[in-house]
Amino acid sequence: MSQSDDPEIVWRHHPDVAHVDSGDRIALLDLRHPEQPPFLLEGTAALVWRGVNGHRSVGEIVASLAAEFDVAREQVAADIGPFLEDLQRRHLISQAELEGLHGQA
Repeated sequence: MSQSDDPEIVWRHHPDVAHVDSGDRIALLDLRHPEQPPFLLEGTAALVWRGVNGHRSVGEIVASLAAEFDVAREQVAADIGPFLEDLQRRHLISQAELEGLHGQA
């Protein structure tokens, strides 16, 4: 299991990423690399981004999307795992450090 597949992990938007949510799409800009074009999210990708808020675990995001689209949690988890890995690899999200969360001090 990769880190992005762990249902207990809580992700947050990286502090060096600016985003504009226009409802239909979200534009992300890595402020450390402003010469790069914005990264655009639409559809389910935008919903996942909105769920990554520093408080909700991957499992909670999966459960929410599975209920919204009436799809098995396993399918949603399999679909968003690689997407979260990509966001992490691009340094657009980072693991939240919440005191006391899931046994961490």
